[in-house]
Amino acid sequence: MDSVPHSESGSFEVKVKTKQSWAETVCKAKEEGLRMAKQMEEEDHRFVLKVLGPREMEEEDTIPLSGVVLPLNWKVAKRLTMVESAKDLITSAYLLGSLDPMLPIALGSIIEGKGLYKYSVGEFFELYGQFEGKHKLKNEKQTKAKMTALINGDMKYLKSIKARDNSGKLELHPLPFAVRNILAHSGRTSNRLDRKGVELETSIELLLSWVHPKK
Repeated sequence: MDSVPHSESGSFEVKVKTKQSWAETVCKAKEEGLRMAKQMEEEDHRFVLKVLGPREMEEEDTIPLSGVVLPLNWKVAKRLTMVESAKDLITSAYLLGSLDPMLPIALGSIIEGKGLYKYSVGEFFELYGQFEGKHKLKNEKQTKAKMTALINGDMKYLKSIKARDNSGKLELHPLPFAVRNILAHSGRTSNRLDRKGVELETSIELLLSWVHPKK
């Protein structure tokens, strides 16, 4: 018998408002947000600090977390609502075994109003591959040597990580090389990136300057 073809379709519903109606919605949100901000200020708060992570976890497990700092303005109420939604999303991802360490950082960046997480892991690996291709590097030893030469001893572009032989010995590597090893062996190493994503961001900026140097 011929197999019966299957097809699926998605749907999306959105309520479209007039400009006047939308302005009224925003105005209401501002009023509610300002009331909350004023109340917090009266309680001697200068900002709100929240931590993003799953609501529940398996014992003895390690989880990625991210902090968000919210100023006391009219947006604080909606941003606190976003914090709770983010926790639900992170919890679901953890339950499914697909909690990417960058997810809390990305969501935190969005909640703080910085937009999508600018420096993605995918972009990092794409640039890393372009760097190796550009210089015809065939193995890790060659890649590390080339990066070391380009960094030329600048300590802000170096990072110490534990050796992969489980000896506990610290080894100094070019930052992008260290970042690549940490990401590639996530869950199998105690080495970690900083939670704010600065090391990943800096590594991408370095790779960009090496792969696509400005003229």
